[in-house]
Amino acid sequence: MRKRALKAQKEQEAQHQRELAQKKVFEYVQEAGKPCSVAQFRAIDNGVSIAPMTSRFLGDQVVLLPQESLPENQGKVMTPILQVNLTEVPYLPEALQGKAWLSIFMDLESMLLGTHPNGENWVLRAYDSLEGLEIREIPLAQVQEQAKKWQAAQISWTQEMDVLDICSAEYHVLPEKWRNYQEDIPLNYYRFRPRQWFDESTQEIVQFSQRFEGDHQGNWHVAATKLGGFPTYHQSDEYQEVPSYPGSFVLQVMNGIKHKILNHLQGKKCFDLCDCSTTYIGWIDGKWWMETQTS
Repeated sequence: MRKRALKAQKEQEAQHQRELAQKKVFEYVQEAGKPCSVAQFRAIDNGVSIAPMTSRFLGDQVVLLPQESLPENQGKVMTPILQVNLTEVPYLPEALQGKAWLSIFMDLESMLLGTHPNGENWVLRAYDSLEGLEIREIPLAQVQEQAKKWQAAQISWTQEMDVLDICSAEYHVLPEKWRNYQEDIPLNYYRFRPRQWFDESTQEIVQFSQRFEGDHQGNWHVAATKLGGFPTYHQSDEYQEVPSYPGSFVLQVMNGIKHKILNHLQGKKCFDLCDCSTTYIGWIDGKWWMETQTS
């Protein structure tokens, strides 16, 4: 009887500690988190068209104004990495508010690692309206060889509340109350108690099964292709003048091997710009900058 009572007491205490940790994490996400729009990918089959103004990842179709030419770098047509219908995105960072379409192109044959201003080996174009935009195909002969191997995808978006990556050193960007959150929240609860905790009993409303389906759903930080939120930590987010710094960060594109692409086609490879890379886009002193890091 006494052993049973002691066991019940320990279980009750453990449950109490779990509830306290869960409550603390909820408070942390709500007070120290930032909203973000997370990309979810569905494969685009070769030869199958999608709605013209659908957000897209890779592919050989580009959304342009009639008078615009395909973006080039040193005489080569660049690869459209990410194109976003911003009117359908649930949350927009301040730097993109008032814009309707966003396109990001890269020259895969040029140096992309490190930090580059807009126009140096990459191009970002943003449009105030969808009116007048049209679909243009990149001729097969002009599609960069590396891009031909990758799986293109159409994108839908879900809204998440993001928190700082647990590996980041940028605690000073958080509200004072949460700058030492690792002391307040046991590591195993912060890192290994994922978003299942958010269900219909919380203000998030959406069931876990309908939320972000990436490889990192077991963490509170959203490591994915996304607009807004916090950058996913690599090596250099301590430098304030780079896009991976939380104060400059607007969006990121993750290496495709970290994405779950529904209906991935046999024979198509995942997007792999560099080994385990993340590309950050930031708004710094009135200009767009791109930074790609590899771990």
